Amino acid sequence: MTTASSIEHDFRKSVASAVELAAEGANQFRVFVPFGFDDGDHFVIVLKQEQGEWLLSDEAHTYMHLSYDVDIDELRNGPRAELNAMALAASGIRDRDGELILPVRDGEYGYALFSFVQALIRIADGSYLSRQFVPSAFVDEFRTLMAEVASHSRAQFAWHDAERDPDGNYKIDCRIETGLRPLLVQALTNDRSVRDATITFLKLAQWDAPFDPVGVFEDRDAISAPVLARFSEVCPTQFPDITTHREQIANHIRRRLARRRPSGDAAD
Repeated sequence: MTTASSIEHDFRKSVASAVELAAEGANQFRVFVPFGFDDGDHFVIVLKQEQGEWLLSDEAHTYMHLSYDVDIDELRNGPRAELNAMALAASGIRDRDGELILPVRDGEYGYALFSFVQALIRIADGSYLSRQFVPSAFVDEFRTLMAEVASHSRAQFAWHDAERDPDGNYKIDCRIETGLRPLLVQALTNDRSVRDATITFLKLAQWDAPFDPVGVFEDRDAISAPVLARFSEVCPTQFPDITTHREQIANHIRRRLARRRPSGDAAD
């Protein structure tokens, strides 16, 4: 039997340990997640039952909140609206007159919440489809360092899991094959790239993919505190910049490459 406690456990397992569930009445719960808008306000998410079906809803809060800073016409028409529609479609979310809703299928509460939060993050950001690198000295230096330390035979750039993610929605800037779990290294330039890296690492963890995450920042001090805090929950190994921490980054990778799986042992 599904209970509020088991749903909360599923939410925490799939999304984040800080997720909480609070009853608001018959067959309705407020879902508190450690994600939100740039101004610090958290997303509004409700789990409720309608006509015997459980669904997640933002109670029409997301677009209302964005309208404080963005003209409502931009959210409903033009390029911004197209981006929003793509984010919703990718997660199976429906726009019901401004209220974003997602039915919970087959009792998969955790999977539904993960998809819902992911879409809200992308809509709140508004630029998530801009995934191409902007040419910069940092990106060039990052790729050069990865290739030098790991060699081209070990380093794969713009990697994605072709089996689970054939469309490449969750890309890794550099995957480095090691004797144990692969290193997945993200080059982080701004809040958007850090948000995308957070989503990607969470998704790979949800798929039970074996990996060790690493974040290399252009300038970690330039990242907003809430965005950095969420990223730190999924990626404890970080380097604040590549200029002054170049040798530490190289040594971290070299140590991993030097480790070998004991003969006959299976992969982690």
